[in-house]
Amino acid sequence: MEVDIAGELVREAITEKRRRGIQNLRIEEEVGTRASSRSPKPEGRIDIKVIYSFDESEYFGIECKRVSGRRSDGLARKYIDNGLMRFVTGKYSSGDRWAGMIGFVIDGQTLASVRLIADEIATRSEELGLDAGWRSETGFGRIGQLYRTRHRRSRPKARIDILHLFLTLN
Repeated sequence: MEVDIAGELVREAITEKRRRGIQNLRIEEEVGTRASSRSPKPEGRIDIKVIYSFDESEYFGIECKRVSGRRSDGLARKYIDNGLMRFVTGKYSSGDRWAGMIGFVIDGQTLASVRLIADEIATRSEELGLDAGWRSETGFGRIGQLYRTRHRRSRPKARIDILHLFLTLN
């Protein structure tokens, strides 16, 4: 389901890129990632890469996860363990300062989903190397349900800002 939704999102992004005449930007989906240029093979597959340079290690990575407002379904934990943590450990976007997570809200409970993710991140702040906690992000205009966290990485020793966007599915 996530792959299908992310695929539709990529298709629309490519259409918009072409409509605007943007040529020096590539958008790829389900792409292998390496934590280091010395890695013999990809360690993971990120949902979306927005490649803005001739250097393939420079990209804006986006990982997509299904989320809901129910703690019992475990999706908040998966959002962190199988998404956010991959950026924090450097498995994804190892040389980049910014990355993104998209939460596809599957039960219509957007605010409850946001609170659940924010609480889970706060609870696991040490494990996630949280430098700056959950906050609304306004630096990109008036986008609803856009948040940011900042994390310390152990490998490479750097910080990464993660944008968290929540999209409610019908």
